Amino acid sequence: MKATSGYKISHIPALILCLLLLFSASGSKVAEAVPTVSGDTGLLTQPSAQTLDAGNISVGLWYHQANTPSGSASTVPVAMTLGLGSFLEVYGAYPNLLFNDDDLKSGRGNIQLGFKARVFGKRADPFRIAIDLQGRRSVSDNPDLDGINSYQARIISSFKKERFGLHANICLLYTSDAADEEDSV
Repeated sequence: MKATSGYKISHIPALILCLLLLFSASGSKVAEAVPTVSGDTGLLTQPSAQTLDAGNISVGLWYHQANTPSGSASTVPVAMTLGLGSFLEVYGAYPNLLFNDDDLKSGRGNIQLGFKARVFGKRADPFRIAIDLQGRRSVSDNPDLDGINSYQARIISSFKKERFGLHANICLLYTSDAADEEDSV
């Protein structure tokens, strides 16, 4: 009788990477502010109420592989955040530095620009609240999708006690239609 492992070979490199990141993070004392894939400060896709200090710049670059029913997509999004004061930051993101037209298949076909202001709590406080305003513009070779705008407003709250953090946000999103923009011209 042949024994088989429950793990697929393709999951082993990802598991090793996650374990290395976990062990390297366990030795760190302070988590630094990094841009999310949208550009605002947070962790991966979850924004936080933390903001960069005045003059600080944070740049993020990712590789994203998506397997969708319409095919496989590889993108390299980039994001940058600039601290404008002790409570204000401006940020932006571009969907794909590979310029291979895979950004729409991957679900990342928007240029994003926004700003976030911390309105409650100081930098060292365990509880903070921020307001985030963001504009997005679709970039596509498809004329039906190119130039569609959307606007987002969020209230973000963060609670951090030593190594434990909890972040939540509520969002209002408005998306324009290509037909709406043609009618308004």
